[in-house]
Amino acid sequence: MVVKIYSIAMFYDVIGPPWLLKSGANDNPQWNGPFVNGHLIDGVVGKKPGFYTYKLMVSKVKGFSSVETIDHGEGKGVYKYIVNNKPVIVVWDNNGATIDLSKYFDSKNVRITHIITELGETEPKIETKPANSISINETPVFVEEK
Repeated sequence: MVVKIYSIAMFYDVIGPPWLLKSGANDNPQWNGPFVNGHLIDGVVGKKPGFYTYKLMVSKVKGFSSVETIDHGEGKGVYKYIVNNKPVIVVWDNNGATIDLSKYFDSKNVRITHIITELGETEPKIETKPANSISINETPVFVEEK
């Protein structure tokens, strides 16, 4: 949720979610999907997955010089940031798909950084994949030059 909201907000130059902090004993402390319980810090469980994902997102796109949406069809979110003159692409697909992003990168392989979705996780999963065959789903990933 954090990455989707901020990617859209940065594209439209609007920032300021009201859900950064939330506390209370009645909160469900589970990730439970990309649009549920998106607040970053909870009074019951402390730092939630969104906290670490927000931190990851800032590290990936801090200081970006531009952001644009790229049309790859229905259900896909594809945002290309330029950070230090290099592309960082945030991508997801609500239906699951394989996407070819090779035209945006010089190398054949790219680094895929997954957002944090589970309580207790503090570091993202990182893997290397061919730029022309990236499996995606409803959970955003960061794609950048290896």
